[in-house]
Amino acid sequence: MDRARFVQSGIGAALCGPLIFFDGELLPASLAAFVDLLALVVLLRVWRRPSRWGFLGVGVVFGVGALAVPTVLTFAVAVPIVILWVTPRRQGLIWAGAFAFGVVLAIAPVAWRNWAIGGDGVGISYNAGINLYIGNNSDYAETVAIRPGWEWDDLVTQPAREGIERPSAKSAYFAARAWDYIRGDPIGWLGLMGHKLGAFWHGDERGRNQPIYFWRTYSTVLSATLWKAGIAFPFGLVAPLALWGMLLSLRRIGPTWPLLYVLSYCLGVIAFFVAARYRVPVLPVLIVFAAYGLWALWDWGRVGYWRNLGLGLAVCLAFAFAANSRLAPMDMEGDAAIHYNLGNAYAEVRDK
Repeated sequence: MDRARFVQSGIGAALCGPLIFFDGELLPASLAAFVDLLALVVLLRVWRRPSRWGFLGVGVVFGVGALAVPTVLTFAVAVPIVILWVTPRRQGLIWAGAFAFGVVLAIAPVAWRNWAIGGDGVGISYNAGINLYIGNNSDYAETVAIRPGWEWDDLVTQPAREGIERPSAKSAYFAARAWDYIRGDPIGWLGLMGHKLGAFWHGDERGRNQPIYFWRTYSTVLSATLWKAGIAFPFGLVAPLALWGMLLSLRRIGPTWPLLYVLSYCLGVIAFFVAARYRVPVLPVLIVFAAYGLWALWDWGRVGYWRNLGLGLAVCLAFAFAANSRLAPMDMEGDAAIHYNLGNAYAEVRDK
């Protein structure tokens, strides 16, 4: 794509409802989106003129991104593998090692502080185990629906009731339960992974602790940029166009770092569980692929390549049907926790 179309992709990201919503939340999703995109841009530049110092710097930036949202570590693992695969062995070892060292260098201060303060060997945080279990168990639908409250407290205190106190051991306890399920029912687990893959590319914005669509009530901007009416806007439109753009890019250009970023990040999310905020760091890249696919269709129509246009539209429509099937109605009522928090907010304003 030319520069103008990249600018248009940027405008699309700026007007993307989920990105706007999570910018207003005290969550690391938006920070991770910025840092991961910065790291991806730096990687693309270093790849044109590779050097050990360049890959070291890229690794550091991706390590910082992992401190915000560790899911990007799936891509950080893939990068050295690709480097070793496509470059001469000695040079590849140097570059891959520099990248990996950069990632470790960024995470090491946090791991050291965890050890110094907590006396436990935790790299970034100890919630990996419980998140792995939430997304990989025989009662996935019920477990992933648990919200803060007595049910959540009952879940997270299971290791303590078994006499396990160290945070890393608690994480290992839940990870072991997840692996027991995977080993005990591999067919069921593969089906669950397929279900989560479909959820990742579905247009619906799945809230984690609150229904996202409810907040349209208080925001004209969100009302215009986040809605469901036949399609789930915007992801129900972005996802099919992005998938088409990725296929077209793979055919025309071959494998690229942005494509690997999307695929590895998707794998990282579905390895645990899908929620709207976990898609945020990959959304801007998907918008670029969506713009690439859309402009290809436009160009074919403009020059009269009707066969290509028809095939592209058919693929997009198939993806769009899947991404927007079985849409649940927007939850505009809110749950008890939301109204409780709103009540507290109004009370604080009144007391000032």
